[in-house]
Amino acid sequence: MELIPTYTNGKLMQTIEQSSDYLKDGNSIIIFPENSYDGYHEKLTEYFAGFILLAKYYYKKTKHNIKIYNMYVRKKDNTLIVDKYITVEEILRDERDIRETANSFKDRANQLAEMEKKK
Repeated sequence: MELIPTYTNGKLMQTIEQSSDYLKDGNSIIIFPENSYDGYHEKLTEYFAGFILLAKYYYKKTKHNIKIYNMYVRKKDNTLIVDKYITVEEILRDERDIRETANSFKDRANQLAEMEKKK
């Protein structure tokens, strides 16, 4: 496993480019986009939109329609819940602001967690 530094300030583009190069080499990336400034919560409160920026940037650069899998990690019992994938082309058709799109991923992750609880 290789770690890529994540920047949220003016160096964000450096993270996007490094991640894009990693994808171009045929690798997969796991991104945890949740806002953890005040800790990790069972119910996710916010997703940062960097993963959407990366997907759009990579598509623009390569025309590769990558798949994005939304997931929910439940720490208390080491459960990973994986949703069906969404392609970058689907995201590109979404005309909402990227923050809204990111938050729809967050809402879906919370739904996945709730559905798993009911099983």
